[in-house]
Amino acid sequence: MSLDPIVGKAISALFSLIFLTGAWDKLRDRHVFAGVVQGYEVLPAAWAFAASLLIATVELFLGLFLLFPGAVPAAPWLGLGFLSMVTAVLVINLLRGRTDLDCGCGGASADQQISWGLVARNLGLGMLLGLAGAHSTLRDTGWADVLLTIFAAVTAFGLYAAANQLLSNYPRLRQLEFS
Repeated sequence: MSLDPIVGKAISALFSLIFLTGAWDKLRDRHVFAGVVQGYEVLPAAWAFAASLLIATVELFLGLFLLFPGAVPAAPWLGLGFLSMVTAVLVINLLRGRTDLDCGCGGASADQQISWGLVARNLGLGMLLGLAGAHSTLRDTGWADVLLTIFAAVTAFGLYAAANQLLSNYPRLRQLEFS
C-alpha cells in the first residue's frame, strides 16, 4: 500500500502531539503517576516509580521521533509497540474486573477510568500508527503541504482530546442517569 506523504506526516505529527503532551503530564506529576502505575499491579510495587519515569521518557522520545519522521523511520512502529504494551495492561486489568483504575493516559490529573472504550480507542490509534508506518509515495512537498500537515494534525488532536473527554465523562453521565 502506498500513501501520499502528507498522510503519514500528519499522522506522525498527531502522535507527536499525543506522546509529547502525555509525557509532559506524566513528568509534571511523576509521583502521582507512579501511584497510577502501581495501581495496575503488573509490576512489583518497588518498581512503580522507575517504571513511571521510563514510560514518560519513552513517550517523550517517541514524540520527538515522530516530530521528525525522516530521522527515525521506525518511529511509527515503535509507537505502535508502545501503544500495544499499554493496551495490554489495560486489557489485563479489565479482565481482572478492575474498572476503577485511573487510566493515566493523560498524566495523573486526567481522572479517566479504564474501560473497553479506551481499548477500542487504542486499537483505532494503532491502526493510524500503522498507516503512518506504511510506505509513502515519493513526491516533492511544498509549503502548502506543510500547512496542511499542521492543520490536519492539530484538528485531529482536537478530536482526540474531545473523544478522551467523552470517554472520561461517560461513567459520570451513567451515574446521573441511574440517580
